[in-house]
Amino acid sequence: MEHNIDDIEDNLDRQTRNGDRIESGEQAVTFGSGPGEESDIERPYSDVSGSSCKGTRELCEAPRILKMNNSVCVFNSTVDNINVNIRSRSTDPSSNTPIKIHVGEGGHVQHFNTTTVIQPDEPQLLTEQELIRCRNQLRQYYKSNCKIRLLPWMTRDPRNRLEMKNLFISLYLICEVPNAIEVSVQVQHYKEVLPSSSPYRALIRGKAGAGKTTLLEKLALDWAEEKLPHTHNEIPLLFLIRMKSVVKGDTLINAIFKQRLLGIEIERMFKTKLSNYIDNNSDKVIILVDAVDEYGGEYGTDEPGEIENIIRNEYLSEACVIATTRPWRAFQIIDKSPDVYIGQNYEVKGYTQVQVKEYVEQFFGSKVEMANTLLNQMNMTGISTGIATIPVMCMLICILYRDHKAVLPDTISDLYELLYEYLMQCNRKDNLEQVSERDKVETVDKLAKLAFYGLRNKQMCFEEGEYIDANVLRNACKMGLLLQINLTTESEDQTSFPAGLSSLPLIKNYYEFFHKTFQEWFAARYLASKEINSLNQICEQTIPDIQTCLDFELPLRFLSGSKVPVVSEVPTKCLLRIVQNTQDLSDFNDNKLDLPKTKEFQEFLELLVKCNMESKSKGRFNHLLNDVFEKCNAHFTNATSMTLHALAYMLKFGGALNGCPHCGKPSSDFCPHQLRILDFKIGCYSADTNSDIDILWGEFEAVGKQYYKRCQLLSNEPEEKLQAIFEQVKNMLPQGIPHLSLARTLAFSKLCKFMETWKGDYIFMEKVIQNIPFTRITNFTINGVNLSNNCELLCKNLTTMTSLRKVDLGCTSLEVQHCSFIGKMLGSLHELRTLNLPKNKLQEIGEIVEQLHCVPNLTRLDLETTHLTSNSMSLLGKNLK
Repeated sequence: MEHNIDDIEDNLDRQTRNGDRIESGEQAVTFGSGPGEESDIERPYSDVSGSSCKGTRELCEAPRILKMNNSVCVFNSTVDNINVNIRSRSTDPSSNTPIKIHVGEGGHVQHFNTTTVIQPDEPQLLTEQELIRCRNQLRQYYKSNCKIRLLPWMTRDPRNRLEMKNLFISLYLICEVPNAIEVSVQVQHYKEVLPSSSPYRALIRGKAGAGKTTLLEKLALDWAEEKLPHTHNEIPLLFLIRMKSVVKGDTLINAIFKQRLLGIEIERMFKTKLSNYIDNNSDKVIILVDAVDEYGGEYGTDEPGEIENIIRNEYLSEACVIATTRPWRAFQIIDKSPDVYIGQNYEVKGYTQVQVKEYVEQFFGSKVEMANTLLNQMNMTGISTGIATIPVMCMLICILYRDHKAVLPDTISDLYELLYEYLMQCNRKDNLEQVSERDKVETVDKLAKLAFYGLRNKQMCFEEGEYIDANVLRNACKMGLLLQINLTTESEDQTSFPAGLSSLPLIKNYYEFFHKTFQEWFAARYLASKEINSLNQICEQTIPDIQTCLDFELPLRFLSGSKVPVVSEVPTKCLLRIVQNTQDLSDFNDNKLDLPKTKEFQEFLELLVKCNMESKSKGRFNHLLNDVFEKCNAHFTNATSMTLHALAYMLKFGGALNGCPHCGKPSSDFCPHQLRILDFKIGCYSADTNSDIDILWGEFEAVGKQYYKRCQLLSNEPEEKLQAIFEQVKNMLPQGIPHLSLARTLAFSKLCKFMETWKGDYIFMEKVIQNIPFTRITNFTINGVNLSNNCELLCKNLTTMTSLRKVDLGCTSLEVQHCSFIGKMLGSLHELRTLNLPKNKLQEIGEIVEQLHCVPNLTRLDLETTHLTSNSMSLLGKNLK
């Protein structure tokens, strides 16, 4: 006898699963096996009386109730009720397979009831062998591709691709400490950026060319070679995702195959299983996300993409994730996920001067003499503490010197121009498929336009036909100006695929500049080609404020290096427009800004003088600089050698001594090209000792206010927590403050760490001093810089600057032997109102006191902490009125 009963069990033609239930009377009887097994293992079963026995399907001759495949079989039994609980993976009744009841000899069933439980499919996961296959293919990919590529256009030069072990130099990294005082400490080894505790996220920010990409590639290679810490080596999957290839809507799994980290064969065979594995085993995955700032979509929208959710720790929260970005995007990420990146927020500063030396020596290897000669040139020009601290620039300088053995240019514009010419020479030697001269001109012009529009839209990766036609892109690749990359994407026209094959990948050609700095150089080239009114309008629209100026630093400097004078002055005019409209100008002049904002404003002024040097104006733009310095103090705190080099250039062509080279007027006459600076200051400050803190506190008003706020914040913390924090940061705290409470001591830590990262060097200080008399300066200050070897030259030059109203040489290591130079200087400065010489061991100042009658307008003389002798005090009393 056979009865058909509609049921919503799906795929009942498959083997029954362990856990399907048949209830007889009050006894629950479980039947079925695991997937792929025969249902012949021992199962409990029941007769109508409720007695049970054990046996197999074949061996037991007792009364039986069995469920086999899509049937229930009853024989040798009388059953009042059979209740079947069925798991279903579908809510559509029409898709169900009917269940059959087979009543055999001696069998009788009064009632048969079914209960349905909707249960989705269990995800298909990778098998152990499939996981090993993915891991091995990823490791092989990183071993083959994670190399240091010097010049991408030199395809056949074996010197072009170097193993990481031969040239990788650990970077200068700092990390914020997760505590109430918000300070950061230097990372001793690059592997320390790997998160080892929840939240498993790390964010690394740095400027272009600082080494962020190379750092992630080194970590990926270390994983492939099992050189990471043991806990990270054991993680079976690591994915290095380049965000410039990611578009809005891309999932992680799509990005993996789009960027060909795994082959097409794996994609076709078990892409879904890999995705399921990642979803269900996020603790077994490392994700390295390179260049979030190059992401083509908008970050931080109300509908974030999957990879953005990974970065923000809203998806795959157990995965170890490291993301790199330029600073502007880093602050967006932190704002969106402030709790995620406490203690996991890093900044890569590039190289220190010591690391530059190490890189050059490692680059040239056994050619020690060549390395030393280059290092001497780099030190003389200030490059070793300037652009060479950017790893990509350090690499390019070494390549140029190796192949040209030429004197290095002074400006970054000339350096990139030389590199571009070198690129063309390499291309002619290396590329068998040449581009005609006519096509070269067209390619370079159109590529410049592509670079600018891409830069404006934060785009580095370009599809064929985007902005310019595909032939131009291909020619640019042949010329070595672009790299071609093949990315796999889903087909936009799914109807063109046969049924069941709609997910096959489609390979597209994309193009990119090998580094963003070259895209910036080409963008400046495009701007330089524009008609002047159009160029000014573009700059006004694209660069509206100080922050944007700093983001566009290189394009502005490159544009300043244009050989067309009317074009080269546009960046200076742009900066003048911004400084006139900034709201922070008054506070900067009065030293009321906090230190980070002061540093940002100063970087803006440094960009101004760098653009002036890039233009090689020789004083041609002094009228524009005058408009800036009429409103803004020329204050430079902890300046680098590159900044001092640019300052020396600006001062040299001030026109105060040698007349105007542009209009022919003598230096005594008023001339718009004569540089005039109301308040000029070079200061060197630190936070190493209690005395340093006092000086800093007195100089910057906001330092004291912020200190008291931090004291109040920390005073609310438990003593145990403060002690734990103290152990972390005690080495960075200033000396000489043990008498303070723990909260007051720790309140200095953030200031100390900030000043640790804001340091100057004064290789070019002598050049600045040499060129001072060529500029009309009213108030002149040098604080905190050692002038013991340059005091005589400085005083001699200041003697010619009769318009001076103030001279401040506080804390400059002056001693008794320098007093005669200062005295001679006073004999010529009849308009001087203020003379400050504090914190110098002058002791005997008789030669200074004797000349005080030459400065009848002097109203302030500061000799604090100058260790004056009693004789000096007596002479001072007699000569002061």
